[in-house]
Amino acid sequence: MTDGDPIDDLKRRLDWLGLATDDVPTDRLNSATAALTCLPMYMVSNVDAWSGDEGFRIPFLELPGFESIREAYAIGRQEQYLDLEQPHRRLLASLLSNTRPCDRVVYEFALETLELFVEIATAELAEVVRAGVAKAVVAVARASGEGMFGTGRKVSAREHECIERIATVLRLHENPEAEAALGRLKET
Repeated sequence: MTDGDPIDDLKRRLDWLGLATDDVPTDRLNSATAALTCLPMYMVSNVDAWSGDEGFRIPFLELPGFESIREAYAIGRQEQYLDLEQPHRRLLASLLSNTRPCDRVVYEFALETLELFVEIATAELAEVVRAGVAKAVVAVARASGEGMFGTGRKVSAREHECIERIATVLRLHENPEAEAALGRLKET
């Protein structure tokens, strides 16, 4: 991806994303890299907003609708076991409010950064990250549903496209555990 030191490049990219860290271990996740692995979930959660189809909102109160609440709950369940420092938690929490189409650029940059991290991580960590990302994006996409109480089709066409983009960039189909998680999309 670059000609320089990949660790320095990764640290610089994490800083640009607001995930500053002093070190980037390649054999385990730290708070910054754990937060980075969460960004594909937010990408899937926000994909419909980029097209102007933000989903149902409670009229007059401008509160998120049921779809957004279910997605936020699913994201929280995926993040609960990660050792995230407070600044990184705050950054991630901010990604669910005021989504704009131009945010897609940030998510694409984050996806490239995660690709770089997976490339330089140990083989064991790369496989854990791939499996985790696949499970998380599928859980968030399936949580949204369509219809007032999520009784409709579970994963939108845009979410399918977004997940396939993530899977391609991170080579999720090469990991059996990730592939099994992605197979759950066919159930919708």
